[in-house]
Parts: sequence; structure tokens; C-alpha cells
Amino acid sequence: MWTNKRTTFEGKHYQLKDALCEPKPVQSPSIPLWVGGMGERRTLRVVAEVADGWNTFLMPEEEYRHKLDVLAGHCEDFRRDPGDIRKQLSISVILGETEAEAEDRVKERAATTGIDADLLRGRFMATTPERFADVLRPFRGMGVGDFLMLARPPVDELTMELFAKRVAPALHI
Repeated sequence: MWTNKRTTFEGKHYQLKDALCEPKPVQSPSIPLWVGGMGERRTLRVVAEVADGWNTFLMPEEEYRHKLDVLAGHCEDFRRDPGDIRKQLSISVILGETEAEAEDRVKERAATTGIDADLLRGRFMATTPERFADVLRPFRGMGVGDFLMLARPPVDELTMELFAKRVAPALHI
């Protein structure tokens, strides 16, 4: 549908007859296929076989290195260079100018959302832009090209601004 004027398809679960898809994607030859997850037997194998990009969540460095090794093993099976797969980490962070400010912002978010502050600390890293850049820097060294900031309402404009102005430049993004 992304390349033909009209498409007919007969599959096990879906059928299309003379289907039209307009406008066509601007990417050529097609939209990049991203696969998200960290399952070693199935997900990373699918990434190795067909994905243009792999998305997963921020994790400890050693665990991420292990996932890269698993991905490389699957890539070998498909005679594919793992360096051809774009890597992205989803990150959850609350930034402040100081550690104390970041902690205060966790408490504010807890009060605003009604979510327990301890639960938020488990979901979000609360820190300064400089410390967060230090956390992410090794992942850049392991080939991560993109960081996807998970943003849930209410919008955290300060975190987005600090990330854009101080974390991204520190990582040469």
C-alpha cells in the first residue's frame, strides 16, 4: 500500500481488495520499520531479521551490552551487520537544576497526578541534566543514536527544556 497505486492482499487474518492508501509515505523506498522490546529469543530475532530500528527501555549498561550481543548473534544468522540497525532508548526522567530541585519536582508531580512519590521514583530517574548526560553517555558509545523521552501528562516543560538545552548537546545529539 505504501508503494503501489492500489493493493490487493489475501492473508490469514486480513484481506484487502484494490485498497488505496494516500498520501504515500515520503520515506523512500518505504517507512522505516521499528521494533520495540527486549525479548532475546523472539523480539531481538525479529529485529535482526527485518527491522530498520530497535527501541527498548533504558537499563543498566551491562544488561544493554548483553542485549547487543544477543542481537549480534541473531544478525549473524541473517548475515546482517548489527551496525545497520538504528538503536533507540526510551527514557523516563524528571530533571532539575539541582538534585534537591529534581526531588522537589517528583513530589510536585506526585501531588499533581495522585501517584505515590515512591512509585514515581521507580518509574522516573530524578536528577540534574549533567548527571543524566553521564548516565546516557555510555549508551551513545554503544551505538544508541536516539533517546525517546517518554512524556505523560501533565507536560513537564522544564525537563524537556533542560534535556534539549543541556543533555542533548552534551551527548552531541
